[in-house]
Amino acid sequence: MGDLSLSFTAEGSHPAVILSNDERCDNPHYPHVNALLCTTLRAARPAKKNEVILNGSDGLDWPTAVRCDVIYLLPKNLFQGRRGEVTRERRRAIGRKIAECYRLLQE
Repeated sequence: MGDLSLSFTAEGSHPAVILSNDERCDNPHYPHVNALLCTTLRAARPAKKNEVILNGSDGLDWPTAVRCDVIYLLPKNLFQGRRGEVTRERRRAIGRKIAECYRLLQE
């Protein structure tokens, strides 16, 4: 999982957490990667039920919410550059939040 800057026509530039493995990211025959979009936190609000908060430890300049309820298939050519890498602790939190959002752990 890496944190990269992404440009969207409708939403402008936003960070995104890449979920795809390195083999897919590095393979030119695969033009898309799986990613979660992020938004800057305003007024230091707490995380919503579908979010995990990233910060400077993850390579960002300010607190940023990762929306874990929608996984996007995004063209690699829209990515503008690498901002940093999500810490191991928050990678686990994102994985748990995805499982929770998709109800993968319910019995």
